[in-house]
Amino acid sequence: MRAVVIYEPGCEGTRRIAEAVAEGLPAYPVSVLPAEDATATDIEQADLVVLDGMADRSLLHRVGAHAWRGRRVAVFDTGDHVRDRPMWPSAAGRMVWWLRIRGVASPVPQARFDLKGGAGEPGDGEEDRARSWGRSLPIAAHVG
Repeated sequence: MRAVVIYEPGCEGTRRIAEAVAEGLPAYPVSVLPAEDATATDIEQADLVVLDGMADRSLLHRVGAHAWRGRRVAVFDTGDHVRDRPMWPSAAGRMVWWLRIRGVASPVPQARFDLKGGAGEPGDGEEDRARSWGRSLPIAAHVG
């Protein structure tokens, strides 16, 4: 199995969360890419795509619907939010909705990771939570 973690490059904290999620996938060959560098080939070669909810939606169009078909997609969100708030209308919630109407499975619950001040450093313990969430993804990717 191969995985790719794609994140919106505008925030250092989000990059660090994406890298922590990837660290939680040690059994996978994992690529961590900013959304602007991801290609259809990157997605087509991955069994699991982990996607930052803020990743530019042009990525979804740019790579074409065919690249997303048959992929398991897990979506995460970063920002200054309270973890127990409902996901909608978070960026991750909107991304999952966008993917679902195009027939793409999202087999695991979305995850939210707090950043200090909304766009800064990951909050206390958030990188550990991201690694832990990453460890849960291989199991969830085989469900369904």
